[in-house]
Amino acid sequence: MKRFWILPLTVVMAVSGCSNGDISTVQKATLNENPSFTVGQAFGNRKVCESVKWDQIKDDRGRKIVEYRCSFNKVDDYVNSIVDNANKSLANSAKNVKDQYDSDITNRQNAVIQQQKSLSDAASNPSGTTNTDVTPERIKSLSNQLADLKAANLQAILTTHYANSDDPLSEAVGQYQGALANAKKEADTGNAARASMWEGVATRQNEAVQRLIPSEIEMKSRQLDELQRGAQHLGELQRSSLEGLNKQLAADQDALKQKVAGRGDYFASVDKDLKDKIDLAKPKNPLAHVSEVFQWVLSEDGTPSMVYAGTEMTYRDATVKSHDYSESNAQAAIQLIIKNDATTYAQYTQEFGALSWLNFIQN
Repeated sequence: MKRFWILPLTVVMAVSGCSNGDISTVQKATLNENPSFTVGQAFGNRKVCESVKWDQIKDDRGRKIVEYRCSFNKVDDYVNSIVDNANKSLANSAKNVKDQYDSDITNRQNAVIQQQKSLSDAASNPSGTTNTDVTPERIKSLSNQLADLKAANLQAILTTHYANSDDPLSEAVGQYQGALANAKKEADTGNAARASMWEGVATRQNEAVQRLIPSEIEMKSRQLDELQRGAQHLGELQRSSLEGLNKQLAADQDALKQKVAGRGDYFASVDKDLKDKIDLAKPKNPLAHVSEVFQWVLSEDGTPSMVYAGTEMTYRDATVKSHDYSESNAQAAIQLIIKNDATTYAQYTQEFGALSWLNFIQN
């Protein structure tokens, strides 16, 4: 065990009037931080100590040393709590890994549902576009118009395809049919001259219609060709889109199937890994006892001075390790001894760590 002087002294002792041995001298000295306590009262009545021992020993330089030992309460609980916390942390990590796996399954299920919807939408819109011109209905209508033009079906041209239209062909067809109607009306009333006049108008309008039909046929043929080529292109796009969607859907379904099928084995591997880590986290040589040690020497005039403070840790295999307090740690220990509210080693280490750090940054 290392010996050192804590300078400046955390605890300054004042010698009482009577003396009946070095231990008694130290015990009867008062604490500078709280003079209402003697060392014996403060150190000897700690809630955190399972037992307290005072002794007088000699160090390796022949000095007489007054030594105080506090054997802490519930060291086993402290060790178990560390192991339990480690196990909980490991178990939580394993749970997070499993949750992530299940979340991945959910994401893949959603991907499959989305692909199925995309495939359904594509199938319900064969043109794959919102362009209402490139539709089977539009192509059929234009084909019928072209057939009527080629057959010179003037009635169909007027009533079916060009009704309410103001293009030249519609106007000419309308005038032709109007002239025929007027000629029939005049003939029915016996007015041969006027009937003949309207028949001449009808003949001229029919000639005008015949002149207009070829250009109309050419225009309609060009429009029909463009629509048919557009429909063919859109059909190819749709087939390509459907093929791609089907491939992606199959890939997503296969990935989901493999993920679901591998869940049991994956979870088993996570559980095995957790067990291995828990076994590894178990201390092979846990703490058995922890004592807090303080030592004093008496000067020639009987004034006690603290020369050591620290802890002594005994493990299950009887190995002993000492931890020497720094000045800030020694100050923290004295403050906690005066405070005396910790009842277990776990509580004491928590308070000690916070207070020693505070003392360190303030000094």
